[in-house]
Amino acid sequence: MSHSSDNPKLLFVCLELGQYSEIWMQRQLAGFRRLDPQILTWRNHLGRDDALASKIKCIDCASYPAANCVLRRVHKIQRWYERNWYGVIGRERVDIEDYVRDHSFKVILAHYGFAALRILPVGLKYKIPIFAHFHGYDLSSGLSEAAYKWSLLRSLNRFSGLVVVGSHQRKWLLEQGVPADKVHLIPCGVPTAEFSIKNYDTVPQAVRFVAVSRLVENKGLDYTLRAFALVHEKQPESSLHIYGDGPKKQMLIDLVNELGLGQHVFFYGAVSTEVVRQALHTADIFVQHSHRDSVGSHEGFGVTLAEAASVGLPVVATRCGGILDQVVEGVTGLLVDQRDFRAMAGKMLELAENSDLRHTMGLAGRARMVEWFDTQKQIEKLENLLVSAI
Repeated sequence: MSHSSDNPKLLFVCLELGQYSEIWMQRQLAGFRRLDPQILTWRNHLGRDDALASKIKCIDCASYPAANCVLRRVHKIQRWYERNWYGVIGRERVDIEDYVRDHSFKVILAHYGFAALRILPVGLKYKIPIFAHFHGYDLSSGLSEAAYKWSLLRSLNRFSGLVVVGSHQRKWLLEQGVPADKVHLIPCGVPTAEFSIKNYDTVPQAVRFVAVSRLVENKGLDYTLRAFALVHEKQPESSLHIYGDGPKKQMLIDLVNELGLGQHVFFYGAVSTEVVRQALHTADIFVQHSHRDSVGSHEGFGVTLAEAASVGLPVVATRCGGILDQVVEGVTGLLVDQRDFRAMAGKMLELAENSDLRHTMGLAGRARMVEWFDTQKQIEKLENLLVSAI
């Protein structure tokens, strides 16, 4: 990471920093070349020895005493007047305003809509260009929260620009009346140089499927397991390796036992980027059954799917959200409808039984990631956008 102190200062805002499932944030921070990012967050998961430690301002909400009854009413009126129920208020707002003023920030980038609404009043007060960067739940399940949707719809045109990671998100914002030149499609991307292509010289005796994701409803691991059960009937030596953690883990373990797959499905929990990279190199096919879940959440940009393609793995995935931007059906992977695990099993078998097809699709996927989704190329687009607003 090499940011000159002479570069314009960027305020990088996120509610949480350092979650294993959001490695793209650290990649983005490390990739800026023309801006000097300083980070404002409410929850920091990084250690003190991390390279970003000196740039982090962490807001400790516990240090702000609850407002008395009169102040709560004042704050409620203030938020209604600003048409933003999520904007910072009270002593917390004063402290953040002091921090922003003291650092002479030239532009603000806020990750996820909730964080963007939170910092919006401060950016407007000091007339700093502010960009909201949307990713997934903030333009899907988050919209089921009435106060958030009400605030967002009344604030969209108050931002200097809106960044999205999928064409489906851009379409939704345009439908809300946001001018087209204000909405910028810039996926998170993948550092393709860090993911060398796997060795295809030997054909495996037993096909290894791999899934890497949070174990939550909309990632559809239960459908993946049911599809694998059908595959396993015809490919009894095959195995499924699942990397990630989340609230659905026990349910998935129970399902594995119910399906009698205990000796062929393996859970590894939350692991480092390096472990994921190694796992992708030893796998043959990447699988992901994302779907719109019970609260409307769906895929924004599949970072691990992009990593798998960068290694040269063919993918079997669903027609869901940003996946349609990433996978060229029949060229870099195979797609099925959401919740159709039988169709997924068919596509998994098609690839499992044809090593030449796996190789061809894997190479095509790698080429697509390098050309269209390389992280540094995406960061340069984002940085050019931010610099142009200064």
